[in-house]
Amino acid sequence: TVTPTDTTTFLGRTDTTGETAGILWPQNNTYLTVRNVKFTGTHGKSNYAAVRVNSGAKKLTFENCAFRVNIIGSGNGASIVLYNSCNLTIKDCSFSSNDGWGSALLIGQENAVVNISGTEFKSSKGNVIYGTKAKTVSLTDCVFRNNTSNEGDSGSAIYVESVGTYTISNTDFIGNQCNLGKNVQKGGVIMADS
Repeated sequence: TVTPTDTTTFLGRTDTTGETAGILWPQNNTYLTVRNVKFTGTHGKSNYAAVRVNSGAKKLTFENCAFRVNIIGSGNGASIVLYNSCNLTIKDCSFSSNDGWGSALLIGQENAVVNISGTEFKSSKGNVIYGTKAKTVSLTDCVFRNNTSNEGDSGSAIYVESVGTYTISNTDFIGNQCNLGKNVQKGGVIMADS
């Protein structure tokens, strides 16, 4: 468990090779809770993120954390990339000014269980939550505000292209929009394409 008394900032790094983590990469059989931490400044390419989970981590919880200005030049990821069957909880966090498909969260494992509550996603580019695979995803008491999809893309807040159960309750979507391009599809805020 990482619990600073005041908000601690973890600065990411720049990496153009991809497939790594800018700040945190939990490994096999990890049970980790992170509180009061700011993750910022990760810059890279596809599948590179501030937090990358793909090596057998079992349970990962973020409470009162902030993910800001994590940017992927092209491709997936930015803040959190989930590629294993981890149980992921995000509670009372904020995601802002991130950029990439799944600028806040990319879910790419069919047995992943994700619970998000009391969290704000704002002023980010790309699909804020991008689900290519998942078992269950629950969003409760969240806010998606002023997010914009990449040009010609759909689902500025949530883009789902997988099987799985998504449950959204008491969640507000305010000022989200598609960046209209020549290939724009449907679903300005939420796009389900499974």
